[in-house]
Amino acid sequence: MNIKLFCFFLYTPSPPRELCENSPYYEAIRQKGYEVLFVYESHDEVLLMQLAEFDKKKLKSVESELETDTKKDDVILEGDTRSLTQDEANTLKQWILKQFGDKIKNVKINTKLDQHPCIITTNKMGAVRHFLKTNLLQRNKQQEIYKVLQLNFDINPKHILIKKLYTLHKSNNTQLATMLGQQLIDNALVTAGLVEDPRLVLTGLNKLLEKVLEKY
Repeated sequence: MNIKLFCFFLYTPSPPRELCENSPYYEAIRQKGYEVLFVYESHDEVLLMQLAEFDKKKLKSVESELETDTKKDDVILEGDTRSLTQDEANTLKQWILKQFGDKIKNVKINTKLDQHPCIITTNKMGAVRHFLKTNLLQRNKQQEIYKVLQLNFDINPKHILIKKLYTLHKSNNTQLATMLGQQLIDNALVTAGLVEDPRLVLTGLNKLLEKVLEKY
């Protein structure tokens, strides 16, 4: 294997290795058997993107590999009782894209995920993170930025939150389904390092909790 993957995480200034290993991006790629180099500083990520190759091994970000690897939907095994069916997942995909097309350009089924409900992928994720971090205009033009980023939203058809999202959609509980879908996307954006201040997503999370707890 001549590809060496590197990944960059924005959780804390010096994220512990365990946190990186629990990332949905690492989860989705580890079964491939690639070597993975963890880097913790933004300038290291930029340097590796420019370097492109070291010791006759190609350097490629985990996110970019996933974006390339999931151009097409993964096939859901027929009879897998843990998962949505292929038809159910396709229906949910269409609904998500219709509801949140202002933020994401495509929705894909990703069966490589296990513990995480969804991830965001896009071409050259490291460059995108660097751009967002240095471009102060993003604070006032977030929706325009989303259109430029061309984000892909990968969903895990086995995860309870994705299955509940499908159930809410089919039961015509549009408000709660939309709130849950929005929160899942926001969470994925934070995980991808594409939200400048993660505290901004707390408002939506609090509203979702209020809605869920209305009956209690």
